[in-house]
Amino acid sequence: MKHSFEHKHIVRSCAFSKETRLLLTGGMEKLLRIYDMNQPDAPPREVDKSPGSVRIVAWLHSDRTILSSCSDIGGVRLWDLRSGQIVRTLETKSSVTSAEVNRDGCYITTCDGTGVKFWDANQSSRNSLVVVT
Repeated sequence: MKHSFEHKHIVRSCAFSKETRLLLTGGMEKLLRIYDMNQPDAPPREVDKSPGSVRIVAWLHSDRTILSSCSDIGGVRLWDLRSGQIVRTLETKSSVTSAEVNRDGCYITTCDGTGVKFWDANQSSRNSLVVVT
């Protein structure tokens, strides 16, 4: 083991940035933490405004945007890394159980309830492209 990042409660998801310099974590504490892998002993940057327990985290837009979903609240939130604020919410009927960003970062796939949705990651509207149920 190279290093361990301790949390106060259950961690549900983690994701490396594109260059693997940053590690993003989220879980039951309702916090998003960003660790600098070049300084693993430094305290993480914390984004503490998650509306619920974090289920899924991912990076978008060349690591300038964070995607997160909550275990107990529907929707997917896109956070601007510079401001630490939610800049877009992808609305869903129930909590998102899975989310993935495609390789080139143009599309987001989410699963909630009995549906799979494909979203344009670069579009300013809140509408999905295709819904498969």
